[in-house]
Amino acid sequence: MVRFAFFLPSCCCRAYVEFERAPNQQRDPKSQGLVSSVLPAVLTAVKMRQIRSPLIIELDKRRDADYMRLQGEESARQNFGIEINPERQRQPSKHRSLPQHDLTMTPQIEVTVSEVVSADHFWVQPTMQAADLQTVTEWIDRRTKALKILRNPEEGMVCLALWTNDMKYYRARIEAIHMHDQVAEVTFLDFGNRDRSPLREVMECPEPLFKYHQQAIECMLTGIRPPVVHGGGAQWSQHAIQLFSDMAHGKLLWAMVYSVVSGVVRCELIDTSDPASDVSINNALVSNSVAESCAESPLSEKAHEEMLLGQQGVEVPAAAAAAPESDSRPAFDDEGWTTTGGILHGVPDDDYDSGRVEEHRLKGPYSTYEFTFSSMTRLHMSAKVEMESVNSVAIDEMQTTGFQRMAIGANVGLDSSGYSVRIRECTIMPAIKGLPALLVMLFCPTLEMRADHHRRGYTGCLAGSGLNPATKDAVFPDHDMEVVFDVVFDQTDLVNINAIRRGINIALMGNETNETVKWTGQHVSQVQGVQREKVMKLFQRERPAILNTQLYENDYKWNQVRGDHVMTTAELDPNLKDSGPVPFLNTHNGIQLVDPDGRPGGASSAQEIKKMQAQVQDLYKIASRSEAPLPTPAVCPLCSHTVKTPRELLHHLNSREHREEERMVF
Repeated sequence: MVRFAFFLPSCCCRAYVEFERAPNQQRDPKSQGLVSSVLPAVLTAVKMRQIRSPLIIELDKRRDADYMRLQGEESARQNFGIEINPERQRQPSKHRSLPQHDLTMTPQIEVTVSEVVSADHFWVQPTMQAADLQTVTEWIDRRTKALKILRNPEEGMVCLALWTNDMKYYRARIEAIHMHDQVAEVTFLDFGNRDRSPLREVMECPEPLFKYHQQAIECMLTGIRPPVVHGGGAQWSQHAIQLFSDMAHGKLLWAMVYSVVSGVVRCELIDTSDPASDVSINNALVSNSVAESCAESPLSEKAHEEMLLGQQGVEVPAAAAAAPESDSRPAFDDEGWTTTGGILHGVPDDDYDSGRVEEHRLKGPYSTYEFTFSSMTRLHMSAKVEMESVNSVAIDEMQTTGFQRMAIGANVGLDSSGYSVRIRECTIMPAIKGLPALLVMLFCPTLEMRADHHRRGYTGCLAGSGLNPATKDAVFPDHDMEVVFDVVFDQTDLVNINAIRRGINIALMGNETNETVKWTGQHVSQVQGVQREKVMKLFQRERPAILNTQLYENDYKWNQVRGDHVMTTAELDPNLKDSGPVPFLNTHNGIQLVDPDGRPGGASSAQEIKKMQAQVQDLYKIASRSEAPLPTPAVCPLCSHTVKTPRELLHHLNSREHREEERMVF
């Protein structure tokens, strides 16, 4: 399912349109990605915006809403080409569901986190209903042999599904059915986790089980979001998810309810296990630099205000509530607007004017997964793909917003204003982590590496034509590229890049003895095969992500590395010989890196950094408020600090000195 946002400037409204994949368009797991995950309707909608195809909405008066409710679906098809399913809008599911907990009147509740989906998305079980959960589980266990197979299963049905971990049945909801594999994707309603269950093991939910509330509640953390990566998007890192799971999963916490939006509870989790002070898990994620603070969405703010009024005993009109079956009139929200058949109708009562119909041009649609382009050079120009070109509608179907992506164009030029780049025959490069930086380092004329102030690792590079020896200024400053690394690059990568550049020199100009390569088919094939193998090895190398990217303080300035810190090509790889007196591509110098103890060449490889990350994560697992001595003293691999108790370790991991060292590695 894909969601779009439309904006109505005149009344500052936002409308969302969701497209669903038809049954015959479902992804086949065996297709290995040959079927695009982007729906054709999504691409068409974005293309309509680009070609400025008019999309107009009519706002009618309340007294006309009854008539328009009946005519709305047909009008939408004829005027806008939109197929609407009004029954689905008025009734989210035609199947019977379990009773839900109403937390709008409960400012705080004691819960246990039963399932972690992401660093801000999880499921909880209220402790006050623990007895009901045990009753339901025991009831099913006693009657397992008497369960009946669910005939004609459909999406949205409540059933009993087998969980493969313990081979027991639990209440579940069918999310999807894959007939070709004869399996159903289910969500276990009392725990929140998902699984795939064979259809022959999906059973009917007996009537007595419908009287017990659904025990799992879907939740989101309030006021936080993934940190925005420089040059990329925002996505939760594995480190953030693991940290949140360690702090919350399976633990008894207090949920401070802020709002309930579309059935999802937005809350703050509080850990009260420490008698000295309560710990906000939301704030802990921010303080550990794996999340950043943000404002709540307008929908959440509105729901919060309505919840406060409800707790004070003030009656709050239900927004867009469904009308009773005996009443054919549409329902209205607190401002007199209504949604009927997928089209907005009505105007506020204070502007009532019978017979007047307003037409408003919608702005949009916009998708959260659309690519936006900008040039990599110092000019920082915005870049737009020509509408007639390939990838003029660019949507990230892999949703790889956690790291940088790259696009290239066969024809690049400036628009008439001179402030924007126009691209034709555009190709979006594969989703390989670190690919933009790799291509820059492979083919740029001159390169200067960047390192953090401790010289623990590389943070980026400056690529361009270098300095003019006479003026000491950049040769082409507007075309220099300051690249910020979002994955780890080390000395081994530099050695491999230099080897590839040397191979290019040999292919074009000759070998170290300056002998011209004989361009026969055999020689060409040999050179290409060797270089292809090196390039594939370079691209396929596993590189840990850098969670806290650093923009070099003296960006776009050359000669920023001290002479005694420069690691020459010969020092990087003594076996790499010069390819000739005047190479086509110069080999790159590196920087002498040091480990936390100040010794040269310490944590310089991706393998060592990944090992260090794993060691730090292991320390987080044993850190606690316990003062019982550890079996053996723990040593922090970043700070070389030794602790004897889990409490000392917890204080050290939360110290400013350790977090500063951690940012250099994670």
